[in-house]
Amino acid sequence: MATVQEFLEALFSPDLGGSFIEVRLIGSGNVKPNYFDSIAGLINSLPDLKKWQGGCNVYFGVCPRNRRNGTKDAVKVVRCLWADLDAKDLQGGKPEALKRLQEFICAPSIIVDSGHGYHAYWLLREPLSTARPDEVVNIEGHLKGLSDALGADRSAAEVARVLRLPETLNVKDSTAPVPVSIVLFEPERRYNLLDFDTHLPMQPPNPSPTKNSSGWMAEAIRDLHEGNRNTTFSRLVGRLIRDRWSLEDILALLAPHAEACGFPEGELHKQVDDHFRRYNSNSSPSLPLNGGETETELEPLEALPLSTFLEHAPMEISWSVENILPREGAGIIAGPAGYGKSWMLSDLAVEHARGGKWLGQFQTTQGRVLYLDEESSPSLLSHRLRKLLAAKGIGADQLELHLAVGQGLCFSDLTSAEQLRKLMAELHPALVIVDSLIRVHRAEENSASEMAQVFRIVKDLIREFGCAFLFADHQRKPNHFSTSLDLLLRGSSEKLAFVDSLLSLQRKEDTLIVEHSKSRFAESVPAFIVRIEDTEEGGTTVVYGGEAEEIKQAARQEAARKFLAFALKDGDWIARKSLVEQAREVGISEKALDEAFKALDGFNIERENRKPEAGRGGKAAYYRWNPFPSVPTNSRETETNATTFPFSDGEMEMGTESVEV
Repeated sequence: MATVQEFLEALFSPDLGGSFIEVRLIGSGNVKPNYFDSIAGLINSLPDLKKWQGGCNVYFGVCPRNRRNGTKDAVKVVRCLWADLDAKDLQGGKPEALKRLQEFICAPSIIVDSGHGYHAYWLLREPLSTARPDEVVNIEGHLKGLSDALGADRSAAEVARVLRLPETLNVKDSTAPVPVSIVLFEPERRYNLLDFDTHLPMQPPNPSPTKNSSGWMAEAIRDLHEGNRNTTFSRLVGRLIRDRWSLEDILALLAPHAEACGFPEGELHKQVDDHFRRYNSNSSPSLPLNGGETETELEPLEALPLSTFLEHAPMEISWSVENILPREGAGIIAGPAGYGKSWMLSDLAVEHARGGKWLGQFQTTQGRVLYLDEESSPSLLSHRLRKLLAAKGIGADQLELHLAVGQGLCFSDLTSAEQLRKLMAELHPALVIVDSLIRVHRAEENSASEMAQVFRIVKDLIREFGCAFLFADHQRKPNHFSTSLDLLLRGSSEKLAFVDSLLSLQRKEDTLIVEHSKSRFAESVPAFIVRIEDTEEGGTTVVYGGEAEEIKQAARQEAARKFLAFALKDGDWIARKSLVEQAREVGISEKALDEAFKALDGFNIERENRKPEAGRGGKAAYYRWNPFPSVPTNSRETETNATTFPFSDGEMEMGTESVEV
């Protein structure tokens, strides 16, 4: 699991110009009760801080201070949201607290076991300013909404809050200290503040809505123009509904503003109706089909005779990316954070827009590209694209590439999904790239039914516009011997069932390997290497580096040997059938297992043909690890230590693997 240094870096890096972190020590009169340090200074002093903690409880300020002061007015920026769940406040204690966090619709980026409860953090894509009082009220309103939704401590919902520092001790009971530890760490999971709007606390009815709304309404509509009318009115309607306004009052308030900026009255009525349906229904909204028809207005189903169907159906598959992504299909590029998914997607966006070869290898069909990025900041994406264009020697004005970055796209939100449909109706893209999948929905990833609702909207868009969708997605970290990368795709199996193409990324030392784990319409492309390299001229290339079968074969053999080391480590006889079944569960084939047996012949593995323990059936092969063989089983001169198990790249101590099969 992550270290406290990684935890602090995720919360505070990069330092936004001379910030201070408050460290507060509670529980001992022998030390200064609080002090302030730079981010780098605190990280450097962590070993000493943990050494002399003594009887103190160590807390840190969740938000950086712009001066050495612990009050709210010293906080000028907020980089995450948080919640403090105390076990004693919940009937089910700590297990219930953790369960609530794990099942929450917006999964936390970080969870810390505070000793007697949990602290959860939701990292934000962009820092939030607290320079104005209304900004503080807005942020603390979201914190209160999170606390209410989770049953957490509402008193923690203020921007000057301090929480326990991981890798210290909770000494509230000095006779029984409890460690404070990180139990979940996924810093790549980040949010916009809008993602939490549905959790804002409901306010009492406003007795005079029009009069009392003038301040924030004026601020909200100050920059209202044709390009942002949908988004602005959507946010206004959402806030007014949370404040318990009636449908009639909302329309009366917003109609003059809509008329003044040319926003159609029918669109305003539709937004209000959609928002009321969303906030007053437990069912998941679905995207209107055929430009506005709802499910109840769908045309009746029609079945065609086979001859008619074959006459009108295309005879050949059309490709957006040759042999990888169908023109009217959906795909996923999956891999852990930092593996290069976004570089590969950016290269695809450029090459598809000009009809070139993706990675210099796979031919694309030229067409307009819509790049939806809810993962990166505009500056990061701009930096990446500039370096790619520099290496390719082409100008931005030569490409039909359109980008929407950090605009809060959400397929679980009817209004947001409809906004995307309208944008696609304007652009008619041939390819839509989404970075990343986890950022554009509020569904429970482990729920097949909820993910199916998300993918239904995507499929509707694919059918309506005849385009392809490609998502970036995250993988779970592999265990010590897993080689089936499709099994590492995080969340419900509905993801794998939905997509037509899955590309899975893994690293072997410094080599990035891409495996075509699923291909619905053609034979999978052989696993290949990708190289991301800077050029001397200041550009960056993302290129195909050849097939990776030799590396994959070595990885499969190594995984099978590690599996045998784990499965046989207790020295008991195990039937071959049982070993094959266990190996299959972690993605290791019987063929790979046989190759491992052959490679390890003579290294303390014994085989014996025995009758099954139940006494029925013929003899079967059984294997065991024997640390003290009486006679060497081959002619190798290598001396075999009784407590080690040999590998091509060294030896692994027996009994040290803690892998669950």
